[in-house]
Order: sequence, then structure tokens, then C-alpha cells
Amino acid sequence: MALRYGFFDSEITGYNEEGMPEFDRAESSDFLAMFIAEIIKSGVLAVPGDCFQALAGEGTTVRVRPGFAVIKGRFAYDDEEAVLELAAADSLNKRIDRVILRVNHPARKCELLIRAGAPALNPQPPELLRSSGDYYELCLAEISIRANQSAITQADIADTRADSDVCGWVTQAIHQVDTHTLFLQWQDAYGRFYADSEAEFNAWMEGIREQFGEDIAGGALAKIQSLERDKADKASVFQKTLQATGWQGEDAPFTCALSVDGVTESSIVDISLSSAATQEQAKAWMAGQFADGGQEAGKVTVKAFGSKPEADIPVTV
Repeated sequence: MALRYGFFDSEITGYNEEGMPEFDRAESSDFLAMFIAEIIKSGVLAVPGDCFQALAGEGTTVRVRPGFAVIKGRFAYDDEEAVLELAAADSLNKRIDRVILRVNHPARKCELLIRAGAPALNPQPPELLRSSGDYYELCLAEISIRANQSAITQADIADTRADSDVCGWVTQAIHQVDTHTLFLQWQDAYGRFYADSEAEFNAWMEGIREQFGEDIAGGALAKIQSLERDKADKASVFQKTLQATGWQGEDAPFTCALSVDGVTESSIVDISLSSAATQEQAKAWMAGQFADGGQEAGKVTVKAFGSKPEADIPVTV
């Protein structure tokens, strides 16, 4: 193939049969697209963060945010949000659909569309069209649709814009950042973390049910009241309140300090839920997973390894 170059002003070398001028440096849009594709790889802009982001709409619709993308040297720009309709869910099996942004050479345009996957027990997303030369497709998101599902939520949508194997970010000229491996590692790590956390929580809840029965709050309150009735007399007993506004820290363990007259570093201190506590306060006590946070002269500190209490909790010290 002869050396090609561009772009230079053309000169008219003659006229065709229809009287239209013929130019000696004329080039097609394909040549310009080839030039752009060599220095700007296909993908969507990384900024703003919602560039062509797929969001759950009403019912079985998907909203695609405005954005700018480069697809094999062509560009696509939309300054308004697009709404796409999903096909009805299968009655027996789930499927995975793809939200696609593509260049359509036969129609000479770029377009947004939904490609429905095949329903199956273990469904796979549909293939992207890239090899024919007529189309080149980017996958913006994958949508999991369960059997008989009548509405989708954001939890059903997997954002794939960051996956450079199917889309990717347009971050700089010459090279695209290959985020496919990182994307797969993140997905795997999140999946394992979610599964492990769920298993640990279920095991913890099963232990709580074995202790208190299905009515966890009521069982806990009865247990606490029983322990309070049976405990030995203390030298000093104080009724205090763990104020909801008194908890410190952004992440667990949270801490809350109580002022208690007569307490020293060597005092034996016991803190329990007050018998006057309501059921809501008892639930907050259980969810907080409290532990000893230390003590000093005139002050006792309580740690919450669970949820930060949003209610005042009366306690007996």
C-alpha cells in the first residue's frame, strides 16, 4: 500500500460527469477515523463519573446518563438522558442483558441499545459485535434479570464501563489504561468478602437465637433482668444513660464515657442494661455489642463494636 498522509488542502483537478469537482487530496471519513483511533482508544470519558452510566429506571426501563465516548475513531455525544426498555423476563430462567453503545457503519451513526441475553439456568451475557466491520460495540453495563421479574433495581446492574476488555475509560492519548485484570480482581475480592461476611453474620445470629429464641429483643431483656435480680449487692449502684449523642468515632469500635463518682482505676465495675429500658433500647444495647473500654478516676468508658446506638440507653453501673 502506498504511503498515506493528511491533511492538506485539495486542489480541483477536474469535474466528473455530474459536474461535481474532483480533488487531488480528498479523503474519506474512514481515514480520519483511523487517525483518531490510533491516538485515542475506544471508551467513555472518566470524568464526569456518570458519563454514559446505566441506572435503574421505572419498571423495566434503564436510564443512560449523558456522556461522551470514542468508538474506533468515531465519537458519540449525548447531552440528554436516554431511556431504554428491557424485554419481558422469562417465566422459568434468568438472563443477562447488556447495555451497549456502538458505531453502526451501515447506518452511518452511533447508537445506544439493549441486547437481551438467552435465558438459562446459568446465563451468560450476549456477545459483543466487533469482528464483522459493520459494528463495533462497547458494553456500558450488564443487567441480571430473574425469572418473572417485573422491575429492576440498581443492585441488578453491574457497571462495566471500567472494564477495558468490554469498554474502558478514555484517559489519555496513545494508550488506554488496561483495567480488565484489576476489574476482575475487584469483583472476585468483593464476592469473597460478601460471602464470608454473610456466613459469619448468619453464624452469629444462629448463636443469638439459640440463647434467646426467635424473639431476640424480648429474650435478651428477660435475660438481663434475671441477671440483675440475681447479682450480688455492690458497694455502689448508679443509674446512668449512654447518650446517643455521646458516642465518639466514625467507625467501630465507638466509645462513650460515663461520669461515675467514686470510680478508680482499680475499681471492679459492672455495667448492665437498666431494668427500665424499653424494647427499642434493649435492641440498641444488643446491636451495639458493648465491651469494657477502660476506666479512670471518676470515669468509665464503654466501647461499641457493633452499630453506633441511635437511642439513649439507660444502664446500671
